[in-house]
Amino acid sequence: VDRAITREIATLTEKGPTEAELERCLAQAEAHFIFRLQTVGGFGGKSDQLNAYNTFLGEPGFFERDLQRYRGASTEALRREGAQYLVANRRVVLSVVPRGRLGLALDASQRVAVS
Repeated sequence: VDRAITREIATLTEKGPTEAELERCLAQAEAHFIFRLQTVGGFGGKSDQLNAYNTFLGEPGFFERDLQRYRGASTEALRREGAQYLVANRRVVLSVVPRGRLGLALDASQRVAVS
């Protein structure tokens, strides 16, 4: 799995996403924005969204500007940002393996006790 993820990150940072991938992600983001606004209360509803914008940005009506950020993404900008931030030696990789099967862990893994 780690090799597949590493290859995909390398492709993204070298070539960027395709236009079709970007369109699909934008459609998912827009659907998620709309879904969150369909209910008034509860977790993830309109009240939660307005409160989150108010708490973190001081502007509860930030919805439209936030959506425009997604709509303004380009394949080149995503490639460029990926190359800057998705650097292999600046990530944390977690191996969760069955007890007694440490050989399944990624190379250079360190054992951590979980209580």
